[in-house]
Amino acid sequence: MKIDKSIFKPYDIRGVYPNQINEYTAKLIGRAVTELLNPKQAVLVKDVRIGSDKIYQSLIEGLLEGGCNVDYLGESTTDMMYFAVGKYAYDLGISVTGSHNPPNYTGIKIVTKGVIPVSGDSGIFDIQEKAAAGRFKEVSTKGSYKEVNLRKDYTNHVLSFIDSLRIKPLTLCVDIGNGAVGDAAQDVLSKLPVKVHYLFKEKDGSFPNHLPDPSKEENVRSLKKKVLETRSDLGAAFDGDGDRVFFIDEKGDYTIGYFLTCLFSRILLKKNPGEKVIYDSRFNWAIIDTVKKFGGVPLLNKVGHAFIKERMRSENALFAGESSSHFYFRKNFFADNGIIPLLLLLELISSEGKTLSQLLSYYRKNYIWAGEFSTEVKDADIVMDKIKAIYSNYKVDETDGISIDNDREWRFNVRKSNTEPLIRLCVEGKNQELVNRVVKEVSKIIK
Repeated sequence: MKIDKSIFKPYDIRGVYPNQINEYTAKLIGRAVTELLNPKQAVLVKDVRIGSDKIYQSLIEGLLEGGCNVDYLGESTTDMMYFAVGKYAYDLGISVTGSHNPPNYTGIKIVTKGVIPVSGDSGIFDIQEKAAAGRFKEVSTKGSYKEVNLRKDYTNHVLSFIDSLRIKPLTLCVDIGNGAVGDAAQDVLSKLPVKVHYLFKEKDGSFPNHLPDPSKEENVRSLKKKVLETRSDLGAAFDGDGDRVFFIDEKGDYTIGYFLTCLFSRILLKKNPGEKVIYDSRFNWAIIDTVKKFGGVPLLNKVGHAFIKERMRSENALFAGESSSHFYFRKNFFADNGIIPLLLLLELISSEGKTLSQLLSYYRKNYIWAGEFSTEVKDADIVMDKIKAIYSNYKVDETDGISIDNDREWRFNVRKSNTEPLIRLCVEGKNQELVNRVVKEVSKIIK
């Protein structure tokens, strides 16, 4: 049997179970990881997917055969794994998860000591080659296995990001989405004076109520309805492995990661003035303005969690936010987390005495945006060069793809996909008419 090399992605390992990734593949990956990274102590979690349940034991077998001791945290979130590695200095952390993909997917996210991600630039493709070859050194001493419960420690950790005494008796709706975050979310929110209406908290890897991807609005329809029915102060929806969270305001309107980055920058900089905040290339005017207003230093960076985490460490940045609703915190070992943003939002609403829609109204009114639009192309490099030439008289930034800025009249960013023949377009501008015009103009060039 051969390994399907297409499962090895720039940021993780992911594929359809059992056709692309299966027990055989998982065991070989476990052995390859031990031989290449030489971990002595690993910690592992898995999500609720059927495929994850099938492959995690084989992955553990590979690790044990390679001489690595394994602590298993059970069905839990990728966040929990990050916490364990950061807090207790494990050599290796693994989350067996298909993240936000459809139910038939599973995958493997890997970090090393210090919660450093293993990505395309730092070892994933070496693991691919070693696993595909299937030849490993003999190991005289096998690793040991035990089950560990860190839920109480994790709860205390995420609660340390807020002043719990400032939280008012708010009402919220939380969509677990039948995913892995249910136990952790309930542990944390039970410590606060809030009333919680949970949706789909039963663990079910078939995701019978909606796909585990709340970045798509069709997957939060039930949450919107529940927020309005219960007159809740906000709604929160987690993705399949719990490392991202998406919000609905009290009016039932969807909230984008772009503006949430502004709100989190605001509350964190009030407590930590003068610190650095990292943002991505997709949309950024609102973030730049907010960070500067609250005494911080905004820093532009490439999209992608490995790039963001590396930059955060080098700059010792306080916080980073991506438009995709990945939010990273220095105090969280420079890793992303889904529960901390919910806690920060509860504290902001409580302390400022404003609704979520009121907190967002300034941004929604003054920063108009559109995207992210993905277009399939034959040759992405030719298209990118063409765009750069056409807009050469404007302010050009090539931190991540090409960003063109017309002195705050309008701005757009185009990026090549890492994994597909696609170009992605994001646009922001002074008004909707300008945004629509630029979307149409640039899309025509791309096509």
